[in-house]
Amino acid sequence: MNQMIAVDPERLDRMERQLSELTDLLRSAKIQPERQWMTIPQYAAHIDKSVRTIKRRIADGKLETADQGGECMVRALV
Repeated sequence: MNQMIAVDPERLDRMERQLSELTDLLRSAKIQPERQWMTIPQYAAHIDKSVRTIKRRIADGKLETADQGGECMVRALV
């Protein structure tokens, strides 16, 4: 059964623009797991590696770090 629905053309255009904007936002979204900051020893224990290995990875630029109150913190996936 076919049914016709009357829609205001301006409103339809506005809805199409909004849908297009939402589609663009969804396509550009980068959803990532929550990250948590840990000290180097905490992170080493978390991934079952040595502190020396973690420091080497930091020196190689493979881990994101930040200074928090004089303590080097590693950003880790939880």
